[in-house]
Amino acid sequence: MSAVNLLNSLINKVSAASDDTKEDENSSSSTIPIQNVKDCTNERYTNLIASFSKQYDGLQPDFIIRSPGRVNLIGEHIDYCGYDVLPMAVEKEILFAVKMIDDKKEQNIIELANTEPKFKKIRIDLSSEKDTTIILGHENRHWSIYFLAAYKGVIKNYKSQINIKQFKSLRIMVDGNVPKGSGLSS
Repeated sequence: MSAVNLLNSLINKVSAASDDTKEDENSSSSTIPIQNVKDCTNERYTNLIASFSKQYDGLQPDFIIRSPGRVNLIGEHIDYCGYDVLPMAVEKEILFAVKMIDDKKEQNIIELANTEPKFKKIRIDLSSEKDTTIILGHENRHWSIYFLAAYKGVIKNYKSQINIKQFKSLRIMVDGNVPKGSGLSS
């Protein structure tokens, strides 16, 4: 599964919620499984939910998304720059605990936090060109560029179907067990 497919599934869920329609979470239209929080009982999931609640003042996530790790068969690490890849899934994974914020005063804001403290929290306004521009160069790189690359891929491929100004804001806590520097991606 690619980051673009993951974000596309998330956008479909957020867009459906924004339209006050209920998407069937088990439908075949979703390419990434969106898991109900009450069904997430193993230790890794419960730790993620606890970290989410601590980070976001007692809020509970609405759902959790699992994205398998992957290796790029063509050998390049270019996905975070917005380029295409030829991925193969591996058993390592990234989990996203997500809360949709139903507040008309605050739309299009993504708050990304990570269970690892060395990855600093960031707030992204999706309607801001400055916030959604990927800045290359090691000294400017923030871990959120992986999320932004996927966001840009979805916008590029589904621009006619998406109204970004109608998105609910999201609080997202990320947890991964893909080894850093191993040549794998998520």
